[in-house]
Amino acid sequence: MPSGIPEVAVMPGINSASIFHLLDHGPEADGSIAIEAPGRAPLTYGKLREHITHTIDVLNGMGYGRNDRIAVVLPGGPEMVVAFLAVASGFSCVPLNPGLLRAEFEQCLADTRARALIALAGEPLPALEAARALGMPIIELSPVTGEAGPFELSGASHPASGTPGLAGGDDVALLLPTSGTTAHPKIVPLTHNNLCYSSFCTIRMLRLDARDRCLCMIPLFHTQGIIGAVLPALTAGGCV
Repeated sequence: MPSGIPEVAVMPGINSASIFHLLDHGPEADGSIAIEAPGRAPLTYGKLREHITHTIDVLNGMGYGRNDRIAVVLPGGPEMVVAFLAVASGFSCVPLNPGLLRAEFEQCLADTRARALIALAGEPLPALEAARALGMPIIELSPVTGEAGPFELSGASHPASGTPGLAGGDDVALLLPTSGTTAHPKIVPLTHNNLCYSSFCTIRMLRLDARDRCLCMIPLFHTQGIIGAVLPALTAGGCV
């Protein structure tokens, strides 16, 4: 078994695992690098966890709670990685391809029943046009210069609709549409337990540990980008 992973974490029958807890490798690991990107300072595990909890607090303050579905449309990069981790840790994340057309966005946002859309501030994206047409709240994301991944969110507040705080193992962490090759795309929900167990299986198969670095070249609106790259590397205590 790879070093750095708690024995209980890789045992079958996990029923309280969550993405946020995957990132907890103990106080001694808080200074280890979690995320790197060209031209940016690295982001440590301690800072990553701080930013995730801060983001959850901000979104809770806007009225969103556990299992609320929040769509995320961002280009590939460290902000997308951190946004997925933060949204999934307290809500249900719906990552969508930024290259979709407006009509495709409208269909995806309607099918997933997203409550809000997170997108880059100031960008004239078809996703924003689709959200406005549906009357969906828009939360603007502004990257913070310096470390790879942190950002600020701004948006209107709404009446609270769910329980605040961190999601649990049985909560839905991720919703993705199928490819729609043979029929209308279906929406597939994956719980924290689903994602955590898949990560543990990948770690065992690839024998990952904290010494490993993962170059993620797969978009995070695909399951392989999330389950095959980002989550296993971070669960093992390595670097993305």
